[in-house]
Amino acid sequence: EKQPRNLAWLYILITIISLSVMAWAAWYVKNHKAVMIYHLPTVDPLNAALVQQHMGEVVTLEGTATSVTESILFHAHYVKFSESDSNVIKLSISFDAASGDQLKAFVGKRIQAMGRIELKANVLLLEVNSLSDIKAE
Repeated sequence: EKQPRNLAWLYILITIISLSVMAWAAWYVKNHKAVMIYHLPTVDPLNAALVQQHMGEVVTLEGTATSVTESILFHAHYVKFSESDSNVIKLSISFDAASGDQLKAFVGKRIQAMGRIELKANVLLLEVNSLSDIKAE
C-alpha cells in the first residue's frame, strides 16, 4: 500500500508566493504614477511656506504660467509663475521632454503639473518628467 505524500511544503510555498504577489500589488497601486496623482497634495507656486513644507515630495502644482525660459544651468526649460519674484518655484522640464513652443502654449493659462519639488543650485524647481504631466485648465 502506497504512503500518502506530505504536501505541506507545497501549500506553504503557494501561500508565501500568493502573499508576496498581493503585497507587491498593494505597493504598486499605492505608488504607481497613474494612481498617485489622485493622492498628491496640491501646492500653489506662490505660497512659499507650502512649497517648503513639501520639499522633496511629489506634488501637484496649480498656478498660472507667466513665461517660459531656458535654464542656464540645466538641460531644461523653466515655466515661471512669477516675473517679479525670482524665488518663486519654477516648473522644470528637460529639452528632450518638451519644446519651448509646446510650453509657451501654457503661458497665461492656469496649469496643473505633477512632479517632485527640489532645490538645485539654489533654484527651487518642480521637476516634471514629461509633457503629459502638465495639464491646462
